[in-house]
Amino acid sequence: MDANKLEFKDCSFDVVVSSGVVGLTGPKSIDQMYRVVKVGGLIACTIVELNNNSGAKKRFHNSCTHINYLSGQKLKYVDLGTGYSGERDDEHHVLYIFRRE
Repeated sequence: MDANKLEFKDCSFDVVVSSGVVGLTGPKSIDQMYRVVKVGGLIACTIVELNNNSGAKKRFHNSCTHINYLSGQKLKYVDLGTGYSGERDDEHHVLYIFRRE
């Protein structure tokens, strides 16, 4: 399924979770998650920044900015550091959790 055009009706889910996809797809996929989660529902997404890839860095920063805009700054933000295993130093992971109002 295309993360930028989810095949679900508006307000279909109580919770939407994405692990790392937004770093590849950018803000359009965030809009899709927002569209399919019910009002009052939660969105949790991990965004990955690849420090040695300028396109990935731009998508990361645009996505983070977009989430801050959608959430009205009412969110949980966790900096996960260099990844789940800690073995790579060229990536940066963050977790955002926010409620659709």
